[in-house]
Amino acid sequence: MGKSPYLDKTVDSVRAVEKMSGWEIKHILVAPTGGLDKLRAQYPELTLLGETGTTLYQAINQALIASHSDFDYWTYINDDDYLLQGFAEVLHRASFFNGPCVIYGKVVIINSVGDFTNKVTRWTLPRLMRGALGGGRSPLNQQGALWSKSVIERVGYFDPTLKYAADYDYFFRCANMRVCYQYVANNVAAYRVHAAQLGQDGGPFRHELDLVRERYKIATIYRFFCNTLFPLLNLDIYFWRVFRGRPFGTALFADAK
Repeated sequence: MGKSPYLDKTVDSVRAVEKMSGWEIKHILVAPTGGLDKLRAQYPELTLLGETGTTLYQAINQALIASHSDFDYWTYINDDDYLLQGFAEVLHRASFFNGPCVIYGKVVIINSVGDFTNKVTRWTLPRLMRGALGGGRSPLNQQGALWSKSVIERVGYFDPTLKYAADYDYFFRCANMRVCYQYVANNVAAYRVHAAQLGQDGGPFRHELDLVRERYKIATIYRFFCNTLFPLLNLDIYFWRVFRGRPFGTALFADAK
């Protein structure tokens, strides 16, 4: 939202992916109105919007609406995370799809100084995405996801009443409305773990996750099947954590890969 000390790295990563992929990327930054002049001077190629809401997801909705659908695909990234070169493969894969789709890849964990620290588990069977989401796991992360414009036409925008888990809700809505999910086996984005993160607010965060899961009831046997399958699909990461001394414990959207 324009205040992060990591914003330079985020913007540079978008520039690098644009150059590598050959795609034209329109980068919109939503930030407090008081700091727009400074940001405009610092990043002249960005489209800057003064935020009108109070949450991250309201800001994303604002940017999507302001773009007037002048795009084919869209994604968003927090101002402390960044894209990796592998995201260019996500864009390349998008050129093969028509209709509503979500294309996602692997995400890695970095610390406050940008050092790689862990790997985030992932779901490699996109046709079973509803079951993976309903099982309470972290099948994919928004940092590594790309949506087609037609997803908005089918699913709509983020739920503005949710502060922490609107991305989880959106993934569920996409799965429920038969949006096509596609997995790319590349490291595509880096998720930064640091003290000031929104997701560190554990109690309200978990409450919203539970609220979203209650909205979209998944049959018990389907959840059980996907929950059983999930660790088998991530054995490579669990073994990597053991050999590197990393914990086995996982948490939704704060898991590592």
